[in-house]
Amino acid sequence: MKKFISLLALLITSSYLYAYDFEVDGIFYNITSIENKTVEVTYSTDLNYQQNRVVIPSEVTWGNYNFTVKGIGPCAFDGFNYPNRVDTIIISKGIEYIGSLAFQSSNLKMIRIPNTIKNIGDNAFSPGNKHDQSIDWYVDDFEWLCTIGHHFSSYTIKNIYVNNVKLEGDIIISNGVPFISSIFNGFEWIKTLTIASSVSYITTYAFQNSKKMESVTFMEGVKRIGSVAFRNCTSLRNISLPNSLTCIDGGAFENCPALMDVQSYITEPFPTDGFTNGQYLSATLTVPHGTKAKYMAVDGWKNFANIQERDGCSYTIDLSVIGNGTLKMNEETLGDFIIADKNSNISIRCVPNEGYKLEKVTIDDIDITNNVINNVITIEGIKKNCKLEVTFAKIPISLTIQHAENGYLKQFVERGANIKFAIVPADGWKINTIVYNGYDVTSELNDDKEYTTPAINADAMLSISFESTQSAINSARITYAKVYGSNGEIVISGTGKGDAIYVYDDCGKIIAQTVANSTEQRIAIQAKGIYIVKVGGKTVKVCL
Repeated sequence: MKKFISLLALLITSSYLYAYDFEVDGIFYNITSIENKTVEVTYSTDLNYQQNRVVIPSEVTWGNYNFTVKGIGPCAFDGFNYPNRVDTIIISKGIEYIGSLAFQSSNLKMIRIPNTIKNIGDNAFSPGNKHDQSIDWYVDDFEWLCTIGHHFSSYTIKNIYVNNVKLEGDIIISNGVPFISSIFNGFEWIKTLTIASSVSYITTYAFQNSKKMESVTFMEGVKRIGSVAFRNCTSLRNISLPNSLTCIDGGAFENCPALMDVQSYITEPFPTDGFTNGQYLSATLTVPHGTKAKYMAVDGWKNFANIQERDGCSYTIDLSVIGNGTLKMNEETLGDFIIADKNSNISIRCVPNEGYKLEKVTIDDIDITNNVINNVITIEGIKKNCKLEVTFAKIPISLTIQHAENGYLKQFVERGANIKFAIVPADGWKINTIVYNGYDVTSELNDDKEYTTPAINADAMLSISFESTQSAINSARITYAKVYGSNGEIVISGTGKGDAIYVYDDCGKIIAQTVANSTEQRIAIQAKGIYIVKVGGKTVKVCL
């Protein structure tokens, strides 16, 4: 261990001269923690990628040591520093940060970013002098993108794909997003927009130049619309403003010549200069019953030539909850009923208790569950008394055990339980890798070869692979590879470049073979079953 620390210390000292500590598969790394064995991707004056597609792994093996890749350092792929051909970057799940100027002036056309990214440095994706640069973004979580979006510059984004599905047309910003930054500035593919109650602030320029946008609905809970947030939305025809609004900043709806219908549910109007002269003459402002006189006395509202009041009628919506959960509106828990104005729109959020899920929603015994989006019920144009019934159901939890002896074993467990397993290999075999929910937990085995899961609060999978104790005896080279099955793939990590990999079925027939060109190989297998993998002197038995 002392020798290892001394070697790493020497490398870190030398990094001031060479700008990196080591290189694997053409990617350069700096060691950020000797104790924790963590690294970040870094730049190098030697860097000149010949391939177009680069996969940044979450783990990397150098020598006999495995390192966790925590992030992408400043200027790591900065196109100003060196020429490179990289146009596609795949960032593996688990990587936590992207440094400032990391991809400045690069040649990127596509990037996949996991929702484990917690921080992005300044100008990480700045196009520099490449003003026509635009990138297709692939993300796992739209709400994550909205929340962290203030780190991005909208002019670098061409299209957004969420779980490989392209966003277009109708966009719903759901609960869980605290504010919306200018990430959507200029997105012409947005047609209708709904902003949930958790979004308290829409910032300056947020949806500027979204020229195909036709309507915007702000749910109760939204408090402020920033200046020029919707400027140049030239197709915008109608907007709905909730009673929770306290501020509409200057020019929020500037140059929206098609705006004809402003539905306001604000009962105490406040001064605003968010609208323009043309809208005062052409748009109809509809306000709550009994408030027209208030609007006509307040700057920014009194200029509308056509102000109408809604009817004074109201209706009762009886509420019924079955199972464990609550209903909320404006972040307030609802009781047995609510009163709503005639023709008004309301939004109710369903909040399941831990261990429960939203099962069914009915209005007057008519099932509307398929119309519920992100657990938010929207009732539009209320015209009668009605009954809303919401059912919450308990979520079953299962632990799937996958190993090369019995295939799958699915065990249903109590929420929060810790399950202990004693893992006993057959004669001539030993444990190679234990993977829990995609993470290698082999090191957590105790001396009795027992593994205890963390508290299980959602469906989980435990996968075990076994390695022959005889296979490496006559091998000239013993590899440190770990082998396991995951989502229809056989994963081999820790391979050395040039390692031959063979996959056999349970009858001994070769069904796949390849040569390792990086530290991790993935081989897709169509059928479930038991397979034998031979790599670098190891023989490992896995199950899919």
